[in-house]
Amino acid sequence: MTVYTAPLEEIRFVLYDLLGAVTTLPELPGLAEHGRELIDAVLE
Repeated sequence: MTVYTAPLEEIRFVLYDLLGAVTTLPELPGLAEHGRELIDAVLE
């Protein structure tokens, strides 16, 4: 059975550099405490 390894560096690039998740998420209602630390923890 093949084990899938997600391309985390590419996902982080899209989230942080292209989408600006660190600045965009806290602006949304109910997501003020969601920062880079939480996003990285979820990805891991």
